[in-house]
Amino acid sequence: MKKKIVLSISIIVLSLVLILGGNALRNNLEDNKPNNISKKITAVNKAKEKQVKSTPVKDVSQIETKTSSDEKYTKEKQSTDNSKETAVSNKSSAVNKSSNTSNKSVSSSTSNTGVSSPISPKPSEEPNLTVVDALNNKTILSTYIDVNGKTVGEVTLDALRSKGIPVESTGSGYALYISSISGIREREHGKNSGWIYFVNGNSPQVGCGGYKLKQGDKIEWKYSSN
Repeated sequence: MKKKIVLSISIIVLSLVLILGGNALRNNLEDNKPNNISKKITAVNKAKEKQVKSTPVKDVSQIETKTSSDEKYTKEKQSTDNSKETAVSNKSSAVNKSSNTSNKSVSSSTSNTGVSSPISPKPSEEPNLTVVDALNNKTILSTYIDVNGKTVGEVTLDALRSKGIPVESTGSGYALYISSISGIREREHGKNSGWIYFVNGNSPQVGCGGYKLKQGDKIEWKYSSN
C-alpha cells in the first residue's frame, strides 16, 4: 500500500516537472524569437547603411578626381595661351623697335623744316700723279693713285699701263729707269733730253725705283730737253 502511494506521488511530481519544464522552454523560445528577429533586422539595417555610406564616398572620390583633372587641363590651357600671348607680344615689340629705328634714321636725315637733306657725294680725290710733255706744253696724264708705301717707279708704271699709255723702262727694283712715255724717248730732243720726276715740287737725287712715297705725296713727270 505504501509503495503505491509513493509511486503515485512520484508520477505526480514528474508530471509537474515536465509541465513546468515545457512551459519554461516555450516561454524561453518565445522570448528569444523577437531578439533573433531584432538582431537580423539590425544586421540588415547596418548592411544598408554601409552600402549607402560607401556609395556616396566613391562617387565623391570620382567627382573630385574629375574636378582635379579638369582644373589641370584648364591650367595647362591657360599656360599655353599665356605663352602664345607672350610670343605675339615679343614679335610686336620687335616690329615696333625696328619701326622706331627706321623712323630715327629718317628723322636724322631730315632738316628742321622737315625736308630731307641731300647726301653730299664724296669728293673725288685730287690728282697726285701728273705727266707733262714740257716741249709741247701738253699734259699726258693727270690722275689719282694710292702711293703710300710704294716707289715712284711702281706708281708711275701702274698708272700709265692702266690708262693704256705706252711706257718703256729698264732695270727693276732700285735700278728701275723709265726711258719713254707716250712715245717720247730720252735724247730725242737733245743730248740731255729725257724724263725727270719731282715729288712735292722737288727733284730727288735717287732713281724712281728707289724713292718710297708716303700718303699725301704728289708726283710730277716732265720731259725736258736740258
